[in-house]
Amino acid sequence: MVTIFGFRHANPRCDRENRLLAIAPIAALLLGCIALVDENAARATPANRPDAKVLYARCAACHAVDSNRNMTGPTLRGVVGRAPGIAAGFNYSPAMRKLGGKWTRERLDAFLAAPQKFAPGTRMAFSGLKKAEDRAAIIAFLASSSGPARK
Repeated sequence: MVTIFGFRHANPRCDRENRLLAIAPIAALLLGCIALVDENAARATPANRPDAKVLYARCAACHAVDSNRNMTGPTLRGVVGRAPGIAAGFNYSPAMRKLGGKWTRERLDAFLAAPQKFAPGTRMAFSGLKKAEDRAAIIAFLASSSGPARK
């Protein structure tokens, strides 16, 4: 009589090789689970983090992303790759108008970390996001959801 996983088997042919065969389905199941975890981890980009939209909700109090509508702050639709201070119809501070260049992911990261430090004199009344992963989630969300700016 042989015991495998607490069960007694009366089959005399249930030797060491057969035990390995009995374990094979469990090993395959575990490997499948590991592959699933790896696949899900690969998909967990900052933009689709479960809290990316929750993080963006802090921005949405002043900024629209789904339209070209300006609110207290300018629209963020198409902001990644856009020049600072050019959203039509928004009254930017001189600090934002003179920035020049484009909003790259790196520049957005620096701005979101400390807006007043990045653009002294900006009217944006936000102290910044301290966690790099939160800034990355916001930037990825903006890049993936806003699409090109509509005119």
